[in-house]
Amino acid sequence: MKNQNIPSWLLNRYLTLRDKFASDSFDFEEAKKVLQEKYKAEKNQVKVTLSELSKLNLLKVSKKKKDKRERKYKLLNLAKHIETNKLTRTELTRVLKQAADIIR
Repeated sequence: MKNQNIPSWLLNRYLTLRDKFASDSFDFEEAKKVLQEKYKAEKNQVKVTLSELSKLNLLKVSKKKKDKRERKYKLLNLAKHIETNKLTRTELTRVLKQAADIIR
């Protein structure tokens, strides 16, 4: 995989979801509720966010056992993504500053 920068809008949403769910699994409706509260995101925007996170290997998508049509999501570690994609020092600084801003 070549170096893929994480857009700031996507990083902010990732960190918001990470803050809420940590290492827990969640479904689409839970993600939609969190993103609507913070970013006023509509259903389509939530779909795009989850899709983009999945493309960057920051989100694991699996089917629910009871209903195979529904999906459950689990956030993956951002540090592994950074190691895999070998961010430059500038990019790493930007990511850490954005994370600190969200924590405050």
